Amino acid sequence: MGAISTSFGCSLEGEVSEAAVCRVARAFAEARADEIGLADTVGYATPTSADRRRCAA
Repeated sequence: MGAISTSFGCSLEGEVSEAAVCRVARAFAEARADEIGLADTVGYATPTSADRRRCAA
């Protein structure tokens, strides 16, 4: 399993781009991860952003 902890935003760097999340998700997929988890550890996600990132990843 691959997990991306700050998929939506970071308390130090602010918003995390969809492109950055997709880049990490793609690396997990290429490594044959059977699941890829997107987490919002600091509360940046909205329902819309979660749907967009889930579809993009």
